[in-house]
Amino acid sequence: MANNQSWEFYQQPDTGTKYPLDWVAGLSSPVSLGQDAFPANRLILIPFNQMRTATLAKIGIDLKVRGGANAKVRLGIYANNSSKDNYPKTLVVDAGELDVNNPPSTGCNFLTLNPTVDLTSNNRYWAALFSNDATYQIARLEPSTLSFWGGLAVTGSSAQAVSKVSVAKAYGALPNPAPVSGSGDLTDTGVAPAIILGFSNVI
Repeated sequence: MANNQSWEFYQQPDTGTKYPLDWVAGLSSPVSLGQDAFPANRLILIPFNQMRTATLAKIGIDLKVRGGANAKVRLGIYANNSSKDNYPKTLVVDAGELDVNNPPSTGCNFLTLNPTVDLTSNNRYWAALFSNDATYQIARLEPSTLSFWGGLAVTGSSAQAVSKVSVAKAYGALPNPAPVSGSGDLTDTGVAPAIILGFSNVI
């Protein structure tokens, strides 16, 4: 999609603008966000294309239902391996944990990045969500609304359209590099978490 037709081209700071906006990683269509639970001990990675240099100042989720005792969600960003071999590789930032058992409120909850993180133009990144709980619910995206490659993952004699990467792993700090292995990581089944990005500066 041409730059002037893609949502990433219109990223802007979330303060000091006529319409203060945050951005949902990888969302390609203007749709109402539903809500859903996501598995514990599973690293979920959503690709998004960074068309302009931007300073990421916060990352968060829209919490709909609180989780169980000590429920946590960890958020972060991974860099893409290369433009010729797309997969999440190097950890850019582990933003830390959100308490989704007893936060101040449901609704949008953010982790503030200190220091902030610069995302460079003309690159793919991957927003990461990792949790120790399967009962909390957050805003979610349908597979059909996610940008990916517009391609099929071919495995043996079958193929599937792909929308995200999902890897089973014991909960903890975000691993570096991402623990991906191959086509088995790719999925088009189920919904994806809406991971919200807030920028303090866009060039």
